[in-house]
Amino acid sequence: MPHNSETPPGSGGVAAGVPRPAFSPALKIALAFIYACFAVSFPKYDLAGVCIFASLPLFAVCAYSKDVGRSLKNSLAAIPVALAIGAANPWLDASPPFDFGFAKIPAGAVSLAVLCAKAWECAMAAVAFSQVASPNEMAKGLAALGVPCPVALQMSLTMRYIPIISGEAKRMGAAYSARSGRIGGAAKISDWPKLAGSLMLRSLDRAASVYDAMRARGFEAKFPRGGFSGRASASDFIAAAAFACVCAAFRFLPERIFS
Repeated sequence: MPHNSETPPGSGGVAAGVPRPAFSPALKIALAFIYACFAVSFPKYDLAGVCIFASLPLFAVCAYSKDVGRSLKNSLAAIPVALAIGAANPWLDASPPFDFGFAKIPAGAVSLAVLCAKAWECAMAAVAFSQVASPNEMAKGLAALGVPCPVALQMSLTMRYIPIISGEAKRMGAAYSARSGRIGGAAKISDWPKLAGSLMLRSLDRAASVYDAMRARGFEAKFPRGGFSGRASASDFIAAAAFACVCAAFRFLPERIFS
C-alpha cells in the first residue's frame, strides 16, 4: 500500500528509495478493507491458505515500514485476543484429527491456529495501513467514502490504539517473565487465558485515560467544519478491483493446489 508526501513525521513512513505513488486516502482504506474481508473468509481448517495469504501484508510492511521488527511486534497484540476467543476449540471441536504424516493434529487445534492467523493478518493489515496513511488521511478517506462520523471516529481511534495495546502486552510479558522465572520464554498455555483477560482489562483502563485526556483538550466527535473534500476517482475503483482480484487468487488458488 503506497504512501504520499503528505504524511507527517512520526505517523509512519516509507523506507528510503521506495517510490511513492499518490494513492488517495479512500483507496488505501478500501485496500485494507478488501484484504480483511478476504482474510476472515478462509474456512476454519484452511491453515495452508491462510498462511499463504499472510504474505500480502508482510510484503507491504517490509516494503514501506521503517521498522519492520516493531511493526511485526505491534501486529502480535491481536493473537492473545484470538486465543481467548478460541481457547476451548481443542476440546469442543469433535471433528476427526488431521493426519500430517509425521503427527496427527486435533481439528480443534488447527481451527484455533487458523483463528489466530486470521486475527494476526487483520492486525497486520491495520499496521501496514498505519505505515502509509496518517490519521488525518484516514479521516479524509472515510469522509470521501461517505462513512458516518461515529463509525469513522471509531476506526480512527482503533488505528491510533494499536501501538498502545501493543505496549501494554509488552509490559505484561516483561512482568510475567519477572514473576515466573521464564526469562525470554513463552508463557505457559494454561496462563494464556489469564493474560488475555488481563490485557483486555488493562486496555479498557488505558482507553478510559485516553478518552479523559481527549475530553480535557476539547475533543468533539465531529468532522471539521466544511468536512473533507475529494471523492474516490475512477482510477481508485480500478486499483481496488485489481487488488480484489489478487486477493481472490490467493484465496481460492491454494484450495485447488492443496486439495
